[in-house]
Amino acid sequence: MTHLHFRIIVIPEVNVEPEINVLGRYVEQCGLVVQTIKRVQLGKTEQPHCPEILEYIVDIRAESQTVISNKNKIHVYKDMVTEWCRVTRSIFRERPLLQFSDNECFIRKRKSCHSKLKLQNVSFGVQPRLGEYISYATIGENSTATFYHDLKELEIVTESLIDGLAGLDFLTVETIYSLKILYTHIRNIIVSIDGEFFEVYLDLLHPPLFFKETQKHGITRHNRVEHRVLPFGVDRLVIGKSNVVRLKFYYVDAFYEILSCLRFRSDKIPIHFIKMDVRSSLPPTVPPSNFYHFGCTYMWTAIVNRTFLILEQAADIGNSLNKLVSYSLQSKNCLEKVLTTLLFLIDTGRFMNYWNVIDKLFAHHVSIQKDCSFEDISVPEKCRLIRRAIVTPTRIMLFPPDLMCENRILRNFDSEFFLRVTFKDDDFTPMNFRMYDESVFETVVTRPVNSGILIGERHYQLLAWSSSQLREHGVSMYAKDSKGITAHAIRRWTEIDPRTTMNIPKCLARIGQCFSQTEDTLHIPLNNAYVRFERDIEGGFDPSSGKPYVFSDGIGRISAKLLEKVRKTFRHKTECCALQIRYSGCKGMLVLDPTLRGADIVFRESMRKFDCRGQGHTKLEIVKKSGPIPLRLNRPLVAILHDLGVEPRVFLRLQEVMLQNLIDMLLDEEKAANYLNFRTPFSIFKFKELTASGICLTQEPFFRTLLLSLHRYYIGL
Repeated sequence: MTHLHFRIIVIPEVNVEPEINVLGRYVEQCGLVVQTIKRVQLGKTEQPHCPEILEYIVDIRAESQTVISNKNKIHVYKDMVTEWCRVTRSIFRERPLLQFSDNECFIRKRKSCHSKLKLQNVSFGVQPRLGEYISYATIGENSTATFYHDLKELEIVTESLIDGLAGLDFLTVETIYSLKILYTHIRNIIVSIDGEFFEVYLDLLHPPLFFKETQKHGITRHNRVEHRVLPFGVDRLVIGKSNVVRLKFYYVDAFYEILSCLRFRSDKIPIHFIKMDVRSSLPPTVPPSNFYHFGCTYMWTAIVNRTFLILEQAADIGNSLNKLVSYSLQSKNCLEKVLTTLLFLIDTGRFMNYWNVIDKLFAHHVSIQKDCSFEDISVPEKCRLIRRAIVTPTRIMLFPPDLMCENRILRNFDSEFFLRVTFKDDDFTPMNFRMYDESVFETVVTRPVNSGILIGERHYQLLAWSSSQLREHGVSMYAKDSKGITAHAIRRWTEIDPRTTMNIPKCLARIGQCFSQTEDTLHIPLNNAYVRFERDIEGGFDPSSGKPYVFSDGIGRISAKLLEKVRKTFRHKTECCALQIRYSGCKGMLVLDPTLRGADIVFRESMRKFDCRGQGHTKLEIVKKSGPIPLRLNRPLVAILHDLGVEPRVFLRLQEVMLQNLIDMLLDEEKAANYLNFRTPFSIFKFKELTASGICLTQEPFFRTLLLSLHRYYIGL
């Protein structure tokens, strides 16, 4: 007897539990004898009373009448795959999905690549139900696929063109169009097999990346240039919302070896098998809808921008949307929470009917609406919730609001109408001009910046960006709010006029100064009684610029009296003598000057970046304050101190004391508690109290491991 272990996944109908005995009969039709069959009880979601919304999974142990060694057991699994696809072909309702997840199910053979496998075509679509695939576009007739297992990358060459080139350096030019899929982007692998073809369905976290490679061949030298381009042969939005790529291979005997190598290089994700029915269709359109609450509209837009899947799962999209609108009228907060959870589930790639999930989750949230667990996210003081979006070549991905520290703009305008936008490639990597075709930047950056982003009835338009956003290739956008304020009105409020002699990049950088994340403190009137401007301290001669050195560049002074008032506004009453600040059009540092008289603050001319005197600009904003930092002796510091006359024996003595402390903490309870309190950030553990209660830190396994880890870290082993 040969013992086998696998699972079967079913998406049940509403309030209908699948018959386990029927699933057992499907297994027996594959020539196996079922030994045990039981449902897998999946863990609940993070919410303690949330109803189970995941798929129905059955764990099966069976045996084959064939007696073979464990080494050849893989042939039984391979034969079962073919039989399972044959058996499920005759099931017309939603089909059960066979899942192999154990290592024994696959061939343990290391191979660097499987190259130039013939493909009939490549399709892009979704899998709305198990056993059903909807194709929206097909490219790459008679293309080839190469699995680079060591690189964890699949490359599909769809077209190769060779042209003659007149010239002395190069004789021919070859243009290769390809798309690449990283193994790390694969969420699920589904396989369908028949006699002539085997089809691999890759459920992807990110869309495939399209490339155009130009190879110039000559007698003496060769040249190769590869650029990232927009999808060719198909609409880019179809690529972005089609999360399942279908690869239709001509049948080869090594197909199971290919799947095994793919599985072991893809973090050992399970491989699923089913007979898939394929039909072609036009991409679905999203009917207009009004949820009477922008939070619900935003999350629904985020979902339909992710994938066509939820639209295809609806029996009648019009009736389904009307149901969502009625949910919104009943409880807009509940529906927004449901759609937020649904977006997370879609990103995980689980097999389920999402409309059933909506109904269950909404009923659950309504039932606990008065419970304390239903309360909204607690926003800390001086923080705001800001929505964010990522613009890629194939889609605009919207995300739930994130916590963000306040800045001058957020304190004076409604954070509900802000949108943080980042420009990235489809796999969320940064873009650069060297690797990307110009059309990609036109689509990803130029159009959204010039035309804005439309979400529901809100039209977000470019506002500005901070220096940190610029490094991350991002901007801030603002939609017309309930008071009629627009992005243009906010830029006017900053009192920075782009029509001055200031160039455009510097002008936008100055506006971005208002986006620095700061903590507001006191209102300081901008007059001579409180604020004074002085010239910088200059001297010497800088040969590189031909100007004097500026010794006070960006450094001003603050009185002890005002510094004490500012310190009292901090949440943590820590002593400080220097502040990194933003005030009006000034930026830089303020340091304590106990001798300052006649004003509370003295700014240097180098700190004044632009002029503004409005009421909203005269609060002293703190970016960062000075504080103690740990000082450790390292080689450069030891060398400096030695050059200044410190004897070597002093350093050797310090090293000896440190080593002795590291040894003592492994043996002495009191020293172990003191060391853990000093060296670890675990505020939840009161180590001295634990020791007093009778817990032995030097022997208890967890704390002993923690002490050994600290010992290895500081010894440098």
